[in-house]
Amino acid sequence: MVRDTVNARDTVSARIDTGEAGGEVVGEWIDAPVGERWITDANVLSLFGAMNARQIATADIELENWHDESVRAFAASIARAHAALQHSADSVSARIRITPIAPALTKPWMAVMQAQIDSMRRAREGSLDRAFVHQQIASHELMLERIQQLASASQHPDMRAMLSDAAKRVASQLDVARSLDSVIAARPASR
Repeated sequence: MVRDTVNARDTVSARIDTGEAGGEVVGEWIDAPVGERWITDANVLSLFGAMNARQIATADIELENWHDESVRAFAASIARAHAALQHSADSVSARIRITPIAPALTKPWMAVMQAQIDSMRRAREGSLDRAFVHQQIASHELMLERIQQLASASQHPDMRAMLSDAAKRVASQLDVARSLDSVIAARPASR
């Protein structure tokens, strides 16, 4: 038979075991001198996955509307690279048996990336290629910074190693985007 009442000891225990966090999420969380961690490796995996998904979605937008072959090739490489980065993260997740859990940081972090994507989408017909390259420079600078923050917050050595490798790959993509931007800028304007 199920009892409808809970004794006083269970009530106190229930109050201690549950809690609710309030307040705002601050962007400088990683630099704050805190005695306790409030972002876990599960949160790190979730944020990393969300960033990869945004990069792939942006590349898909360009691949649907491209005009310049070199930018199309770059967008295809971005989609492949971020799919590979996500595969690496998924492999680490499975190996260390951690399921990604979205933290409170997800919404503000993704809002910044979404604003970059929205800005790119507002580009005039024919200038989407250039807007895509500019967006990739900005988003890869941001992603590189965020990966470095996540790596410093991560506790598991496999996670830190995966994030270190990801930072190198993102930095390489950033270099390609900057080079492509220089090439596009040097071309004569089309009429």
